[in-house]
Amino acid sequence: MTLRSSSEKLGKDLVPSLDSLKADVGPKKGGDKFVELVENKWGPVAGLGAAALMDYFGFGKPDAEKEKESSENTNENKSKSALAKLKSSVSKREVKKVENKKPEKSEIDAKLELKSKKMTDAEIRLLTEKIESLNPAQRVMFAIMLAREKFHTGAKHCGDWVDRIMKSVGCSATNTIYHNLNYPGLDCGSVRAQPSDIAQITPGDHLYYNNKNTASQHGNHSAIFLKWINEEEQIAQVVSYTAKSNRISVHKANFKKQGITHIAKPVIKNPVRLAELEYQLKDQPAHIAGKAEIDLVA
Repeated sequence: MTLRSSSEKLGKDLVPSLDSLKADVGPKKGGDKFVELVENKWGPVAGLGAAALMDYFGFGKPDAEKEKESSENTNENKSKSALAKLKSSVSKREVKKVENKKPEKSEIDAKLELKSKKMTDAEIRLLTEKIESLNPAQRVMFAIMLAREKFHTGAKHCGDWVDRIMKSVGCSATNTIYHNLNYPGLDCGSVRAQPSDIAQITPGDHLYYNNKNTASQHGNHSAIFLKWINEEEQIAQVVSYTAKSNRISVHKANFKKQGITHIAKPVIKNPVRLAELEYQLKDQPAHIAGKAEIDLVA
């Protein structure tokens, strides 16, 4: 079983399943040093999540463009070693217990997650540089992975959640491809992005889609685009936050039924600061009581 085949679930939950802990390494790898730094900062499960996330979305090594083609085999071996190290850091006995018991996600985290190593100033700088080497979309996906795996994000509303994700990795969704809220009431009707606009949507984009919810003046919901389920039918997989239930969910959206009124791509605005990343992704109790949960919606 390859990492990619075992990571098909990533379309649902953005983190590796238990099968990923035992999986072979797929053809496209996250940078071995990047994965190791993420592991040192946030633990082995986050490290596995970073590697699987990069593999699933085909991002490859963050610094691949800087390396020569002749070094590909060497880099692949290094990536295999890095993932092998992460896997070996999780107790086989504890994994077996988890598989037999089939506990809740929180219990799996408690079993598998080990205390992170204290990073040196040099390692912190290197991790920061590695995150900064990612393009805007990759940065956004990385922030989503951490929000899913390590942190809770208590946002004021769906748009505020998207802003927090973007800010956490020094980005802002300011490259607007389409925007039109010029309609009365909550139903956008025919005021919506056209096929030529929709064709420009890629992972990491910030969308408004018109689900006619009463919490928005224009009946729109903010989400981050993940991938197409059926591009011809305009059925997509997105991740979004609902303030009422204080939940982050990965779910389907049908843009033929619920028209898109806003498309914006992330752009890099600020340097990456790990303290800012953690601040933006951690639950801010002043906004919403309780902890955000992940709702895995097919």
